Amino acid sequence: MIPWIIVAAVAGLILGTAFAERIREWAINVAANIFEAIDKTVQIVSDGIVSIIKQGTTYYKQMKVYVKERKKPKDEYSVKEVTRKIDPSEIPQDIKEDMKRKEEKKEILRMKA
Repeated sequence: MIPWIIVAAVAGLILGTAFAERIREWAINVAANIFEAIDKTVQIVSDGIVSIIKQGTTYYKQMKVYVKERKKPKDEYSVKEVTRKIDPSEIPQDIKEDMKRKEEKKEILRMKA
């Protein structure tokens, strides 16, 4: 009885190893294909800038994102820009205070000129 258990264990180990090797190869190929597909479409976002723009009494929120394609030279970037009109109530209080200080400084500089 014990010899059959040993024979079955050895056979299972041999077959299991061959099957595991095929699974491993398949998994490596699938991962390589996934990474290849991602590599073709991935963009690297280098930097993003959010600005609040005031034109008269109208406020705009502008987002600029600098994007680099992975396969392009290091210095080639494209800019994706989105601007939308916003209500003044959407502007955080600290930003409003900063904008007011800047407006006051501009007014002082105009008065000196």
